Amino acid sequence: GELSWIPIQANCSVPTVSFEPHGMLTYGDVFIRYPFHQSLYLHNTSSLPAKFEVMPQEDKSRAEIEPDQWTGTVPPCASHVITVTLTAHTPGQLRIPMYVKIHGRPVPFPLVLNANSVGPRVEVEQSTLEWGSVKCLEKVTRYVKMTNNSCIDASVRAFMNERKSLWTVHPKIIHLSPQETLQLAVTLEIDECCAMQDTLNLIVQEGEDLTVQVKGRGIDTPVRWEPETDFIDFGTQFTTRTEAREIVIKNRGQAARRISWVRDKDKEKKKVEKKEDAPDKKKKRKGEDDAPPPPVFRVEPEMVTIEPKSAYRFTVLAMSASSGEFEDYLVCNETPDKGGGVAKPIFKPRFRAHIVAPQLRLSTDKLSFQFMWAKDKPVAPLTEKMTLQNIGPLDVRFKVDVQYPFSVDVDEGVIPSNGIQELLVDFDPAFRTERIKDTIRKKLTIQYDEHPAINTVDLEGLVEWPNLHFDTKVLDFGTVINETTKRIEVKMTNVTLVPVSYRWCFVMPERPLDQVSHPRTPAALVSPSETKMSGFARGTATSSASGAFGADDHGKVALGSAGTMSPGASATEMLGADQTDLSQIFDILPIYGKLAPGQEEAVTFSYYGMNDRAFKTGAVCIVEGGPDYSFEMKGTAAPCRFDIDKTELDFGDIPFTEIRDDDLSLINRGKVPVHFNFNLSGISRTVLIEITPQAGILKPDERQKINVKFRAGIPDQVHEIVLVEVEYFEPRRLVVKGSGTFPGVVLGLPRQDEAAHAVALEMAQARMHSRLMDSATDFSDQASPTATFAAGTTERMRRSDATDVARAVSASAKGGHASISADVTAPLPAADADDAPPAVVAATASSAMAKRTGGGTTTGFSF
Repeated sequence: GELSWIPIQANCSVPTVSFEPHGMLTYGDVFIRYPFHQSLYLHNTSSLPAKFEVMPQEDKSRAEIEPDQWTGTVPPCASHVITVTLTAHTPGQLRIPMYVKIHGRPVPFPLVLNANSVGPRVEVEQSTLEWGSVKCLEKVTRYVKMTNNSCIDASVRAFMNERKSLWTVHPKIIHLSPQETLQLAVTLEIDECCAMQDTLNLIVQEGEDLTVQVKGRGIDTPVRWEPETDFIDFGTQFTTRTEAREIVIKNRGQAARRISWVRDKDKEKKKVEKKEDAPDKKKKRKGEDDAPPPPVFRVEPEMVTIEPKSAYRFTVLAMSASSGEFEDYLVCNETPDKGGGVAKPIFKPRFRAHIVAPQLRLSTDKLSFQFMWAKDKPVAPLTEKMTLQNIGPLDVRFKVDVQYPFSVDVDEGVIPSNGIQELLVDFDPAFRTERIKDTIRKKLTIQYDEHPAINTVDLEGLVEWPNLHFDTKVLDFGTVINETTKRIEVKMTNVTLVPVSYRWCFVMPERPLDQVSHPRTPAALVSPSETKMSGFARGTATSSASGAFGADDHGKVALGSAGTMSPGASATEMLGADQTDLSQIFDILPIYGKLAPGQEEAVTFSYYGMNDRAFKTGAVCIVEGGPDYSFEMKGTAAPCRFDIDKTELDFGDIPFTEIRDDDLSLINRGKVPVHFNFNLSGISRTVLIEITPQAGILKPDERQKINVKFRAGIPDQVHEIVLVEVEYFEPRRLVVKGSGTFPGVVLGLPRQDEAAHAVALEMAQARMHSRLMDSATDFSDQASPTATFAAGTTERMRRSDATDVARAVSASAKGGHASISADVTAPLPAADADDAPPAVVAATASSAMAKRTGGGTTTGFSF
């Protein structure tokens, strides 16, 4: 069958919905984490019902929205209300998107929820808090009224702006419920006499911070003291004895202060008036001093600057030279260290003490003793006496203390009232067994039981022994060159008030000394009869030497008055087993004498160096009645062994303007320091050679590196002689030589007859080379008497060869064009090349060029 169709028609439409407010929902200020509500109106102006749906919120970190209904229907031509709740999570400006979808429309309608999220609002009743005038270090509390004028809880942290603030706040952590009020306690403990201010900070969590200005002024003083009393009793004490008490003054302020102690002027004035009004006042004696007696009580130190937040310990001293009851007042004042001003009293304590004293009188306060040595005067103790008298009403118990060489016959005792005690004081001048002059000063001390007073008597003992002073006692002659003499001079002074007689001796050993370096080939022994007189004083060992001072100098060798031994002396070897005569080695002049007080004299010690020997002995200056002065004399002799590792320095060919250097070594193989010098006076030009170091001293076994710098200075051969001088020995010759070179250019020209030119050139070169070799041999020996003649002959030969070369060049250089070649390293042909004519130089250079170019003929010019 056939299909039938029925036409169907339909009209699709979507309801029209509008929003009020349009696009933005404004909340204004909202408290954080507290829900706030706003209404959103949906108006359906169409004839169809409209379905709506609030889209879920994607980002809830900053704020969260919640409508009272997420979906619903708006009837035709009607309105519908949605309540939207906003809860902020973070403070600050908020713009939260919200989307409402109308079914049938593809795109949801966007809305923005606009709000300002704020924290709790905390308010204070006043922004400034005044304390007015407050005494220093006194705590005063004021209160700040705080109110939480919001609908959420408030957390507040309170603190002062300054790190070391004078104000303290309590409590520091505050929690306020909505609409709650709190009295915040702020306490001031001011520590300075001036206006102070600070800021109280109130930090509201998630809210606006608050500040309160606090002000106050300090009065009085921030200084305190310990002990906190105004009366100090010293009790009973002895006269001249100082009792001490301590007072600690603390500066708890912020500025330094000068603390000073003065006497109470009002009390002093009353004392003076009372003394003047006394009915039994005695008239002053003529010449009596009107000055008041020294105070009994005093403070040390009287003035001190105490830094802020620090303390000082003052010492209060009570002492009086007289007995009695004493009472006094002292005033402690403070003055600002900066700016000064009038001193202000802060503390006025009262002091009291009862003082008594013993009374003892000494007959003298100094005892002097003097001992002058004399040959016929015995050495015995000296005695002086003194007395102690007790003039007081009570017995005095005493002790005497004195140190050696002084002594006293009474060590301790008791002196009754008005009694006298005699003391005998002794001085022993023999206390210095070494007999050295001296002045001894000691004190005789008298102490009292139960009393700190001490009486002293100065004791002085002068002892004058015959003494000498030497400016040195070191007689080390060191190492000298064989068979030379060295002398040392020593100044000798009589430093006493008595005359001094002296004589010199060598020490006599009990057996021959082993401290001697024997020569490699021992010498023959010398007998006394074979010993001859010399410039040295003859001194040999003797076991019993008679001299001007008697026979008490056993073990010493006396030097005879005429440089010989005393009669009967035996020729005993003092320094070595080979019995060497001592007088051949050492000598002393003068050997005896007498010096007046204060007189000076020079003593000469001599040492003669025997070949490769070392000697050591002792010398003694014997003073009559005084000490012996010992000297150790030693010396060594050795040969001078000097060497140089190079005697010739050849620097070869160098550009004549350049400097080159080389090293050589000086070696001292001996044991004697030697002086060396490089004598440059014989060189022809001073700029040729520079030697470093040019002079000096070589120590034993030392190798000295010497640097020699050489510059030719001219394009020529240089041959110089430097003399190496060592002590007084024959100088050694050091040869320094080299050849100065310079850049050159060689020009070659074609010849008409090359063969003839080559033959003439080779002949001239052969003659010149032969004669130049002879000239160089003569020049190397400058000491030869024929040196001048050889130099003249060489010059004539050079000029003859130059003439031959010039003729050959002239005959061959006619016509043609020139070919040029260069040689910048060609040296001059002879030692006297600066005087040679250009033709000679050209001939040599041309020959060299010919060989390099394969035998071609060239004409050369050097410049």
